[in-house]
Parts: sequence; C-alpha cells; structure tokens
Amino acid sequence: MTVFKKFGPILVIGVAALAGCSKDSESSHAQPAASEGDEASPQEPMSTDLSKSTSQLSDNQILGIMATVDAGEIEQARLALQKANDSRVKQFATHMIEQHTASTQKISSVASQHGLTPAASSTSTTLKQKGEKTLSSLTNTASASFDATYMNAQIQQHQEVLDMLHSQLMPASRSDAVSAQLKAAHTMVQGHLNDARQLEPLLNAAANTDVTQPPHTMPLPQQ
Repeated sequence: MTVFKKFGPILVIGVAALAGCSKDSESSHAQPAASEGDEASPQEPMSTDLSKSTSQLSDNQILGIMATVDAGEIEQARLALQKANDSRVKQFATHMIEQHTASTQKISSVASQHGLTPAASSTSTTLKQKGEKTLSSLTNTASASFDATYMNAQIQQHQEVLDMLHSQLMPASRSDAVSAQLKAAHTMVQGHLNDARQLEPLLNAAANTDVTQPPHTMPLPQQ
C-alpha cells in the first residue's frame, strides 16, 4: 500500500498519456502496456532451463553442481550392479562408481586447497531431483529390460552434463583451479558417453534375439 501511494500519481499520469496516444488508432487498445510485458511476457514463460542462471553461478555453486552429478551417477551405478544382467553393463557401472568417486574426492580437494565450499543452487537442486526421478524409475524397471533402460539413461544424462559444461559451467568459472577441474570432468563425461553409446546397440541387438526359442534343427532322415 505504501508503494502504491508513493507512485500512484506517476502511474495515473502514465495511464493518461497512454490513453491519449490510443485515440490515434483503435488497434492500440489491444496492445499491453510495456510494464506488463516486462513483468510477465507470454513469449518468456518461466522455465527450468539450467542455462538461465549461468552468469549467476559462483565457483562454490559450480563445485556443488559437479558433486551432485557425481552423487547421482554413483547411486544409479550401485543399483545397476544389483539389477543388471549383462556383464558389460556391470563393468560399465563399476567404472562409473570408480571414476565419479575419484571426481568427488578431487572436488573436495580443490575446495579445501582454494578456500571454496561446494554450495547448493537452483541448478544443483534441479539436477538432484532429476537424478532421484531416474533412480526411482530404474528401481521399478523390470529385470529383463533394465540393462537397455539404464544405458539409455546414461546416454541422456551424460549428454546433458556435457552440454551444461560447455554452455554454463566452464564459461561461468572464475577460478583456474575450478576451470581445470571442469576440463577434467569434461574428458571423463565425454569418455563415459562414448562408452555408453558403443554398448547400447549391442544390448538392443541382444534384447531382440529371442533366446527362449529352441534352435532350429533339421529332422533326421527316415530309415
């Protein structure tokens, strides 16, 4: 109420001026006021696009985001070790745990050496929620289709993280140490993505092979 009283006369003058201009054309009555467009434009809906907050990310938040990525990958890989059927998927999951655990330890080391503290952000919160949703989905996935489902999720997630590194985290980093960590993470994530892409079609081919059917044999000739 105080703000309205303070700026009320200005708003009245502004409305009057707009009303005067509208007399020149009837079509101007259908146009929204400039202040309305700035506040809630239909062309710019609210979005969870992670790229929106790039310039606002601090090095602490960047480390927090990468730690969130590591934690999500480790949780999903541990589940894969329990549910996967193909030995190659289990080997991939073991690789995920080893490398993302090492990445977590490196993040902690960088933070302690340079006076940084991994911090939460809207981006890390979104990533955590997406990771938990994926983990829940994988938990409820039938054993027969788990391998292909897990690898497909890995391809999608690693591609998203790779895109995020390029478009958000690396440009926003202000510390040489954090930048170096992001470059190392980029190499790791790209390698995981390549491995997952190579393995997925092999799993799909195996899934399309009906192993429940007995092999076709020619009948013995009659004596």
